[in-house]
Amino acid sequence: MKVSTDQQQLLIAMRNGSEAAFTALYELHWQNLFTYVMKVVKDEDETADIIQDIFLNLWLSRDKVHRIEDLDAYLFIMARNTSLQRLAAKSKNNKLVERLQCYLAGTHQTETDKMMFGKELKEIVDKAIAQLPNKMREVFVLSREEDLSHREIANRLSISDKTVKKQVSYAIRIIRACIKAKIPILVCTLLLFI
Repeated sequence: MKVSTDQQQLLIAMRNGSEAAFTALYELHWQNLFTYVMKVVKDEDETADIIQDIFLNLWLSRDKVHRIEDLDAYLFIMARNTSLQRLAAKSKNNKLVERLQCYLAGTHQTETDKMMFGKELKEIVDKAIAQLPNKMREVFVLSREEDLSHREIANRLSISDKTVKKQVSYAIRIIRACIKAKIPILVCTLLLFI
């Protein structure tokens, strides 16, 4: 099935940076994708994360959307692949965390060890925040570091509460992904000092 004319126009507008077009595409497709992903991962929170990752990736690769011939198929393939990757990664991380917990249960962690681990984690988070798109970073910093409510941020930046909520949510997803990618490095670093 080819991309409809309306969807094609939305894709073109999104490619040119239109957040409204992106939001319209999201509204058109998120429910069907959510239903599909939920059947695969069987976890509502994980499903929501995956849907957000799919649309975040669509937004980040918007300069390539002109190549999409069938948007539904494209999104469902992304949903399938992301779901399967997430299940595989979760399985590996669960085994790694389980082994680490068993190991740590038999060791005595000093305050220095805990501080070093915390410092490493903070560095990863700080790098992830620095790599966020400018507007998203600004919203995230106002939310988390200055402890402003979504409404206060929306008023300060002249944007909607919904936009603030989405930006904070996307930022958290990106930061989580960075942390998950670095978990093996953190674990190895921690084990070197235990």
